[in-house]
Amino acid sequence: MKCLSCGSQLPEGARACPFCGAFVPEPGTDSNSLNLPTISSSKIDPTVSASSFTPPPQPASTGYGVDPYHVPSPSYDPYRAQSGTPPPYGPTNEYAPPPPPLYATPGTPPPFVGTQPALPPQRNQKRRTLVIIGIVLLALILVGEGFVLFSSNRPVPPKPQATATPAGVTPNAQQDQDPYGTLGGTLVASDPMHDNSKGYKWDEATMNDDKNHSQQVCAFKDGAYHLTSSAKGGLICDPEAPALTLANLVFEANLTITKGNETGLVMRVDQTKATNYLFYIDTQGNYGIGIENPNAANQSDQFKSLNQGKNSAIKTGLNQSNQLAITANGDTISAYVNNQFVTSVQDKTYSNGQIGIYAYGDTGCDIAVSNVRVWKL
Repeated sequence: MKCLSCGSQLPEGARACPFCGAFVPEPGTDSNSLNLPTISSSKIDPTVSASSFTPPPQPASTGYGVDPYHVPSPSYDPYRAQSGTPPPYGPTNEYAPPPPPLYATPGTPPPFVGTQPALPPQRNQKRRTLVIIGIVLLALILVGEGFVLFSSNRPVPPKPQATATPAGVTPNAQQDQDPYGTLGGTLVASDPMHDNSKGYKWDEATMNDDKNHSQQVCAFKDGAYHLTSSAKGGLICDPEAPALTLANLVFEANLTITKGNETGLVMRVDQTKATNYLFYIDTQGNYGIGIENPNAANQSDQFKSLNQGKNSAIKTGLNQSNQLAITANGDTISAYVNNQFVTSVQDKTYSNGQIGIYAYGDTGCDIAVSNVRVWKL
């Protein structure tokens, strides 16, 4: 059968001419009623066989944004290009339904709305996931702001009340830290006072007091350092190590009165002149801090009190261990008992000297000394 428009040989069962695009009328149709366009014979190449016609290539399917019904693009429509007439889609065996779209799932309608392709279900799922995450983050931000506002409106808890211990005193301080101030002293002596092996050269001597007919002793015995006197009177025992001759310092020791009335610490000692600062306590809970100068001509000048009183931090009676400490920083001298501040005075009479332990008894004394520590300021 030949095309009524261009005269080309038509393939068996063709509905349209592959050369000019004209419809092929069904058998028995009057060709005059078709109103076929006149095609110049110059456009017809009778040497081309109908079987050699190859349709234009279709664009590669990406599976995304492509018509799942496989509608050809207008630029590749051989019918619309020549005649402008819609292709003869109908119930024929020439058109086979395409496979389902790449993202289609059973029971889901095609992903189209009107003529605009919709995003594939997975892309929609990602978008929904991002939207949900955004909502959750926004909610968290709002909750956080509410918490900040709520927290900022909460009443501030009161600060802990200060204890009786003065600023800077830390009873549980590390071994090498000065627990009595904030000046950052350097530990220069730490001695349990079991013996003289630490090299601080504590006095080990026996002295006879002919005036009072007594004997005074500085010695290590029974695992401690002892100051003893056989009769009424007092004595001071010192370490002779040059490193313990200091101007500004913290001096601490544990003292126990096993016999006698008073014990204490001395500092800025000048052995030649027998002068020093003394901080003492007694078995009744009294304390005193003052200047000693036993060689002064006037008896009233031999001991000048700078401050004295009674303090509950002092453990009273015999055989009670009290931790005493005295600090000197320039003209300021402070005293502590059992990590509790006792008193502070200002004086510039003496500026430098040795340290030592003091003992006194109305009928003799025995003072046990342990755990001496010294910091240089």
